[in-house]
Amino acid sequence: MKLSKYFLALKADYEKFVKTRRELQEMSGRIQVASKQAIFALQRGDSIGSVKLQDEAARVLSDAAKLVAKHPRLGHEGVWRACQEEYCEALMFFALLKNADPLALKLPTSDPDILIGGLSDAIGELVRAATKAVIEGRRDDVQPLYVRAEVIVDFLSSMDLIGGSRSKADQARGHLKRLEDIRYDLAQK
Repeated sequence: MKLSKYFLALKADYEKFVKTRRELQEMSGRIQVASKQAIFALQRGDSIGSVKLQDEAARVLSDAAKLVAKHPRLGHEGVWRACQEEYCEALMFFALLKNADPLALKLPTSDPDILIGGLSDAIGELVRAATKAVIEGRRDDVQPLYVRAEVIVDFLSSMDLIGGSRSKADQARGHLKRLEDIRYDLAQK
């Protein structure tokens, strides 16, 4: 049997998809790195640097979203979902430090699993911020961070989460416990 033009078209479509997938993977990596660096900048107290990194991640994310719009199958790629979650975490952590609503932001997705993951991971960053505050002698900064984390964990606990979202919420509860331990230690001194 001789291969028809349909076979050749299938091959061409597949090769184009694979090329686009590799582009998305590279872009997702850049988004994830910039988002992580934005979080670390916040931990160092560098809000201006964090905003620049968030903006950089947002620009690449916008371009990557265009690729996903052209090839919807790419929307389920793990690296794409992971970079969106990391970007959401960076934005949410920034909002929580400013005592703003982390879900009122302009977020890149409305996917509940990604948002729950970003929110849960942002609680872990609050633990790091509280630890740093204690080390730097800013004991009074711990309670507001705890309250913000508690509100979010209470919210997550009100949902019947399954799969990865449940694991993320369990991690957030663990982070809240660490904040409680920090508060307890401070109360003993």
